[in-house]
Amino acid sequence: MIGYRLCQTKKAKNPYFIENISTNVFTMEELCFYMSQNLYLLDDTILNGRLIQWLKDELGLAALSRKLKKLLEEKASMAEVILPIMKEIQYLNQAEQKQLQQNLKQMEEQPLLVRRKRKGDYLVEYHKYGNALKVYGEVLKDTDESAMDVSFKGNVLHNMGCAYARLFQMEEAVACFEKAYDLLHSQLALKSYLTAVYLLGSREDFLAKARELKADPATVSSLEQEIAAASSLKEEEAVTDEMLAAMTEEYHKNTGW
Repeated sequence: MIGYRLCQTKKAKNPYFIENISTNVFTMEELCFYMSQNLYLLDDTILNGRLIQWLKDELGLAALSRKLKKLLEEKASMAEVILPIMKEIQYLNQAEQKQLQQNLKQMEEQPLLVRRKRKGDYLVEYHKYGNALKVYGEVLKDTDESAMDVSFKGNVLHNMGCAYARLFQMEEAVACFEKAYDLLHSQLALKSYLTAVYLLGSREDFLAKARELKADPATVSSLEQEIAAASSLKEEEAVTDEMLAAMTEEYHKNTGW
């Protein structure tokens, strides 16, 4: 998708409020951009009667409103609902439309729990940590009753720990990271766990936990140097936030979760 688009359609006097990320949209271009970039956040908090009424009353799109109302009543697929909105203003070129359809198909083929977890991940990216924690909690509850493997549960717990940590609820974060490491036993999970222990307690707690877990000395030394380097440049709260942001980004990059 191109980096920006010139809005050429009517601007609403009263915006449409997107509950998930507490954001207002005023135009069809803004609505289409949000939808195309946040497929995992498209649920009944946005695709509902309120949207249909807004499109009709604020943007004068009565025909589109009627079409969407019928599609939602028929419980149409995500692609069947989203594409007419995009086509209303020719928001996508042919290649972009094809890519969006592929993305929607891939998403809809994923297990429901995976899609719900990705919703939580998107909410973390928008700094909606409380909303993300609710989603992760529901996923974990259903995971215990499903056939999803332990690695999936471990990754949900890890990302839940990241959300708690970004809220500076470090005790809850450490508890989640501990459970995640017990399930995953990966270097990345270990690094997150030890980092949270350091940020919650002290260097002594960090070293004691590393010994208890029989962590590789080189890993421990490298991690301690990273924390020390960040601490020498920033205030404590800024250090914590920076370390957690880097930790979360590294985890997602290396695991796809």
